[in-house]
Amino acid sequence: MKFLFRVPLFDFDIESMSAVQNNWKSILTAIENASPHLFAEIKDHTYQDLPSSLKNKVYKYLVRGRYRSTPFGFFRELGSEKSMQSKSSSLTFSPDEL
Repeated sequence: MKFLFRVPLFDFDIESMSAVQNNWKSILTAIENASPHLFAEIKDHTYQDLPSSLKNKVYKYLVRGRYRSTPFGFFRELGSEKSMQSKSSSLTFSPDEL
């Protein structure tokens, strides 16, 4: 059986200013797709030069892109995989186990 999965694109420490700055180009690309208005405000700046209000907005996108269970837009990567099992399996629970 084949299946698709999504994983967060960014695997760096979003709390680290240097890590964010090192990935700034990728972050800008992702934000451009997610929020053209925010992108217009930040595109000509480095992360370090942003006012704190804009850093907070960028940080919120990084949090969602890093920790959201189903990352969106350019904040995710897609993959495909083929299950090695040829038989299907199921789990059965009794009501007292739920």
